Amino acid sequence: MLNKLNLGPKALKTFKFLNSLKLNFLSIERILKAKTELTFAQKETILNLMRQQFNIKIKANYNARPIGQTHQRKQALSLKKLKKIQKNILSKGH
Repeated sequence: MLNKLNLGPKALKTFKFLNSLKLNFLSIERILKAKTELTFAQKETILNLMRQQFNIKIKANYNARPIGQTHQRKQALSLKKLKKIQKNILSKGH
């Protein structure tokens, strides 16, 4: 999946590093601006992947208070999906 998104080994390493830092988008953008070895497309791809992960986390935690069993089930499925996506992203890079 990541290879189709024009992420080479350096870009993938940068993505994994930035993902492990748990920073906000402004900080990530500033770090990426300083990285001259990455192309603009690679920087945009990294930011979009980070944004997707962040949006999934927000959906999983949205109204996290227990409302009903169906809501809790949806929440559990969202968290499972998030973990699966993160696992796929990290495993496809090798």
